[in-house]
Amino acid sequence: MKVTTFQKAVLLLLCTALLLSTTLTVSAEQQSTPVSATVIAQNSPTFTLTIPATLETESVTRTSESTPYSIPFEITMSDLSALNGKTVFLHLYSGDDGFNLRNENTLLPFTVYGPLDPVTPLKNGDLFASFTEAKTETGRIQIDQKDITSSGSYSGSILFSVTIE
Repeated sequence: MKVTTFQKAVLLLLCTALLLSTTLTVSAEQQSTPVSATVIAQNSPTFTLTIPATLETESVTRTSESTPYSIPFEITMSDLSALNGKTVFLHLYSGDDGFNLRNENTLLPFTVYGPLDPVTPLKNGDLFASFTEAKTETGRIQIDQKDITSSGSYSGSILFSVTIE
């Protein structure tokens, strides 16, 4: 069978039409790009809280009757900014030996009094003070001289916890 030029042209047109009507599907891999960022919270509260590192006493002598000996201390809140209506709370916790001073194997109990109620001793976890502005609060540690059972140097610790609410 002899194919004419006309038949070749029709055949070419049919093939072209077939190619043009075919849907071409193209696939691409989906890729993701990791993004990292450092976010700094704006208006975060800042403040300076000054708590004495140590408290020193004069020489204290044992007495036969109850004789309170007080050691005053100050805690200062300053440089407050961006509290946005929040309050800084300062809670008090006992050290490893509880509210006791230690001299080798001897314990000497002490009590802590805060500015909110200078008459009632604070207990472990109690609120010592709250701050919404710069100020200084006064507390005191008190020992009873009749509780001294041996001479020597005593030491202990008090822990403070700060929260903002």
